[in-house]
Amino acid sequence: MSKPVLIVGVNARAAAMSALKLGYEPWVVDCVGCRDLQQVAHTMKIALRDYPAKLPAMIDKAPKSAAVMMSGDLENYPDIWEAITFGREVIGSGADAVRASRMVGALNAIEPSKGVKLCKIKVDGGLIGKLTSQIFGIFDRRKYLVKPIAGSGGMGVKFWEKGTPIGKKYYLQEYVQGIPVGIAFRADGWSVQYVGACEMISGDRAFGAKDFSYVGSIGEIELSEDARAAVSQIAVAMTQRHDLRGAFNIDFMMDFAGKLWPIEVNPRYSAGMEILEKVSGSSVFDELPSSSKKKGDEQTSLKWGKALIRAKEDCIAPDLFSVLGSQWVANVPDEGVKVAKGMPICSVIADGRTRDEVYDDLKNKAKKIYEAIKTG
Repeated sequence: MSKPVLIVGVNARAAAMSALKLGYEPWVVDCVGCRDLQQVAHTMKIALRDYPAKLPAMIDKAPKSAAVMMSGDLENYPDIWEAITFGREVIGSGADAVRASRMVGALNAIEPSKGVKLCKIKVDGGLIGKLTSQIFGIFDRRKYLVKPIAGSGGMGVKFWEKGTPIGKKYYLQEYVQGIPVGIAFRADGWSVQYVGACEMISGDRAFGAKDFSYVGSIGEIELSEDARAAVSQIAVAMTQRHDLRGAFNIDFMMDFAGKLWPIEVNPRYSAGMEILEKVSGSSVFDELPSSSKKKGDEQTSLKWGKALIRAKEDCIAPDLFSVLGSQWVANVPDEGVKVAKGMPICSVIADGRTRDEVYDDLKNKAKKIYEAIKTG
């Protein structure tokens, strides 16, 4: 009999699919409740207005024996995660590890390894801090992003206008021009395994996105041995300092000189891990050591990608499975559901021999989705 696992977050579909590969019986509480998730898991949908405050009350519907796993955005609410995990087995990091690894400046407290550079950051410091930020803006020639402290998916991230107040719910992080890269690891609180890396797509208007909002991932991308060693050293330091466990992700910017700049830690299953699993054919939660790990039966030499499609106008979702087929579309809403402008419609999936081939196919599939939806 399959062991139950309870997966909680804004969108838990990909994590549920990963758990399913290892033989778990997924129980899910998320804000999406998509059709493809309903086909493979026990689903409980929570309204966005009730998220995350009412999550602890909803998990009582899952078996008491179910282990719990975090999915996207819940890392911003460690107190809620602490309530959810109380008295249950945890697959991944506990509340203290989540809280510590998500602190602004946590990565800057780590000694950078060769090939890694640290972004300068600044937080609001009251009246003196406001005066300092004005002076800081005048004399510092760097560009900065203003980012929500409790942010996810790049939402709400914008360029900072120099001299303007930061605000207590935001912080500044140095802007680095380059390619955003999500790197996945697996940890046991002390040792770390490198899992893989994906290029991240953000702010691409072909998919209805803007600014720095996350769109999707393409991978796997191969890092040099030196780069893998450098990022793994950062992951080990964060793991040993904060007791990170299970699968987690660190976002980096790779500048045009090849230097890697750590941006933030996501101490849970992250969106790009689904792409790495499509390449390897196995789950990122597979605990076999790297040296003895066998690739899954579905291992492929192709590159894979996925992209989140946001509504460019208010619209009504058709039967999206009939538009692309179940293999190439995910996070599918019920037919006839109204989707407001700017909100996610679904995700599309593509494979190909090269990165550009995958990206072009994602754009073509996005175009088919937009052509199929009915404007509301």
